[in-house]
Amino acid sequence: MGYGKKLVDNKKAELARIIDKKKIYRVDVELDQIMTCFRISFADICAYLLDECFNGEKMTLHLLFETIFELRGKARVEGDQRNIFIERNPKQRYIMRKSESAFDVINRMEVEDINGCRYNFKLVQFNVSL
Repeated sequence: MGYGKKLVDNKKAELARIIDKKKIYRVDVELDQIMTCFRISFADICAYLLDECFNGEKMTLHLLFETIFELRGKARVEGDQRNIFIERNPKQRYIMRKSESAFDVINRMEVEDINGCRYNFKLVQFNVSL
């Protein structure tokens, strides 16, 4: 009789382990779906920015990250406006000219946050005090 109880206990433990794995698998699949949705949405936003703000400039996401998204900057809220000062990279003059034009387009879109604070982007020289 001891052997039968041990076998049942082992089967119960194995079933619990399988159920836990199924829960983990389900959460993992859901996380993959969320991340895939995020990646596709982010790629769409980048494509939109390139098309609308960079006049259809062809640029890989890698180059976009290297040249635009990694620029340093500071934000300052003044009244109902959030001014974003982005430091120019003097080594990339062509991209900085394109970026300045893109920021003008974005500023004309009058982007606001949920509090109604309007964003204003501006490229500045590295030595300009903010």
